[in-house]
Amino acid sequence: MAFRPSVIPYIASCFFIEPTRIATSLNQTVHVIQGDNDVQVSVENGEVFREALGDLARVTRCEDMNHVLVKTPRELEENLASYNNPRLPLHHQLERTILSALKSIKSDS
Repeated sequence: MAFRPSVIPYIASCFFIEPTRIATSLNQTVHVIQGDNDVQVSVENGEVFREALGDLARVTRCEDMNHVLVKTPRELEENLASYNNPRLPLHHQLERTILSALKSIKSDS
């Protein structure tokens, strides 16, 4: 079993969440920050937001960033090894991208 039984109801509830539907209901800019080396969420997911939100979508792709927000090689084994290495620094582009997103929110209000 991949997950302990107590976690399964939570995981099952996530299957009914539609992020683009939620994002379009906000009627405001949505920032999507994703890595192009993520084995769990493909870069096409960011494009789905761009298509659904049009000008309200800000999609930033961090080169070689994976799902745990660190820079990793393209090799799957090394990518997955990063999930268990808390010593790896966050991707260098991530902080700059988050700060830029926060500044744009502040200037919009």
